[in-house]
Amino acid sequence: MKKRIKRIITLSLSAALVISMFVGCGKQEEEVQKISSVKAVVEEEPVDEHPGETRSPLTGEWIPDALAAQRPIAVMESNNKSSLPQYSLTLADVVYEAPMEGKETRYMLVIQDWKDIEMLMPIRSCRHYFLFWANGLDAIYVHYGQSYIAKDYLEEDTVYNLNGMDGDLANVTFFRDSSRNAPQNAYATGESIQAGIEKRGYSDQHKEGFQSGFKFNEDDEHEVELSGENAKEALEVDPGYAVGDSYFVYDEESKLYKRFQFGGETMDGTTEEQVAVKNLILQICDCHVIEGDEKGRLDLDNLGTGSGYYITNGMYVPITWEKTDEYAPVHYYYEDGTEVALNQGQTWICTIEADDAEEGVIDISGGEEETENADEGESTEEAE
Repeated sequence: MKKRIKRIITLSLSAALVISMFVGCGKQEEEVQKISSVKAVVEEEPVDEHPGETRSPLTGEWIPDALAAQRPIAVMESNNKSSLPQYSLTLADVVYEAPMEGKETRYMLVIQDWKDIEMLMPIRSCRHYFLFWANGLDAIYVHYGQSYIAKDYLEEDTVYNLNGMDGDLANVTFFRDSSRNAPQNAYATGESIQAGIEKRGYSDQHKEGFQSGFKFNEDDEHEVELSGENAKEALEVDPGYAVGDSYFVYDEESKLYKRFQFGGETMDGTTEEQVAVKNLILQICDCHVIEGDEKGRLDLDNLGTGSGYYITNGMYVPITWEKTDEYAPVHYYYEDGTEVALNQGQTWICTIEADDAEEGVIDISGGEEETENADEGESTEEAE
């Protein structure tokens, strides 16, 4: 950030002119004093308050220039009870959560500072709509297998992915943890992902002119506080997912939303900390089961426009979203058309099927009793 410092040098020049006039007897002395001030403005060179730093395209926080220029990774992770604990959730800058077949959800962790990460597990298969989000962030997409509908997209020259099903990446990028059962035991590290990038000949630097699509509050002293007639209290947020009974509870002390699922806290196996995020976005998308798909795979339409909610600091407002094509970033807007400026920090994006939203599955409340009996069931895992 650069601040212009103006030094005002005021030079006061005072001159007193005393005129004594004696006109006739009994007349008093008259004194006239004139004061003039001259102001000179000297403008100094701009001062860089964050030398060598740039705002993160994923969190809005100040990070080193070299890190901001580095492409993030976008890693697919499973989300059912047998996948717990998941690793490195709290290290992600952005987490996308979206439904898949069987009413489960799956995560995509987008991480800018990934090279020293010790564990990403369990890595699972690609669904094409997650790939579209990754493309919009110029990310290296990391997955283990894919649905058949995603295969053609993954083969495009403009997609940069690391696939655990590629035999030449076995024991280079992807490994198996013998203490867990397949398919919930595939993992990678920051070092192994770097090895895969080098093996594929990918660049780990952002393409020229990259923009993430996220806009952030640039006031480092004051956060965004949602207000206005459409702003309502959001102390507990339930996106309405059928499996796992996940929800978020606002912590007033930290001003973060803590995540719960499967009857307990959502914990990160890497940091051993509970997931707690600054921003929540509920993004509503049209969705349908692919015709003729025996496993009920979904075609979630995250291209075009739609509606949703932005939630931060205990309040929420309605918003809209726009993604113009498979490689474009997503932009979020308030109802008046101005772009949403997110608070600095981690963002969790829950994608909700439009039909479910119309049925009222989303529950954003001002602090009712927490759900005590979470659904611990899970659907059958497919082999992709």
